Amino acid sequence: MMPDNKKVIKFLEQSNFIEREYSQEALEDAVKAWEYAYKNRHNVNLDYILKIHKLLMRRLNPEIAGKLRDCDVFIAGTRKIFVTKYILENILAEWLKKYYFLMESDPKKAHIGFENIHPFQDGNGRTGRILMAIHRINMGKPILIIHEGSEQKSYYGWFSDNKNIIKRPKHTEETKRKISISNTGEKSSQWKGDNIKYQAIHTWLRTRYGNANKCENIDCKNKSKEYQWALIKGKLYKRRRNHFIMLCRSCHRKMDITKETRKKISIGLTKYIGCSIKNCLNSHLSRGYCMNHYNTIYRKLEK
Repeated sequence: MMPDNKKVIKFLEQSNFIEREYSQEALEDAVKAWEYAYKNRHNVNLDYILKIHKLLMRRLNPEIAGKLRDCDVFIAGTRKIFVTKYILENILAEWLKKYYFLMESDPKKAHIGFENIHPFQDGNGRTGRILMAIHRINMGKPILIIHEGSEQKSYYGWFSDNKNIIKRPKHTEETKRKISISNTGEKSSQWKGDNIKYQAIHTWLRTRYGNANKCENIDCKNKSKEYQWALIKGKLYKRRRNHFIMLCRSCHRKMDITKETRKKISIGLTKYIGCSIKNCLNSHLSRGYCMNHYNTIYRKLEK
């Protein structure tokens, strides 16, 4: 169905007016975007959407034209949090699969779904309305012109109706895995480089290499079946696999407690008077001290 040129101009003009874009150059760019959209209407994909946005915004905001947003945005007071570019691309791919590859789908619901995704920093409404018009044309329906004013208010009502809001599609396990990978390491917003603490280092080790499952000490006598990650002597706490070794609990303790440390503990245990054995109800572990008092002494000496 070939749309009437006057009707197209009216549609683009009112679409701009809704966003308070009244300039001639905004209309000219909208016409360019429409010509591209209509010419390539049977090849709708992510590049197609980005190209429409680029043509719409090329003079109004060239820095963001044709680019997915990399920041949070607000829609009617609701914050849309930016996670990663990969996630946005994946959500748009799911949206295309759900609506544009199924001809019987509802253009109105597809439009609401697109606006809820809000993939761009600005220009989402005008891009989305061109997509909705193309969707309607592909289904043999006329273009829907939404006029500034009362029709605009009714149009905004589409998005306040909870029944019409399209929920984010559920991800497959493979997609979840890719999202996880894309948001780890230096790509993560929480990335701190090597300026991290003990717990974060061990979390990184377990995430990247798994839990310790063997003892890498060639002289291990297999006294313990509990394994731990341990920092190699002389190495620093950094994200380097070769700075750490997997040890059983027995070997880990032997490596950490040097002769000098043992001597300090021995002296401390004989001189420490903070523990009154008469009043301690816990069972004795070593040299007349319970586990709690023994560990307290050890931590003080290590500091």
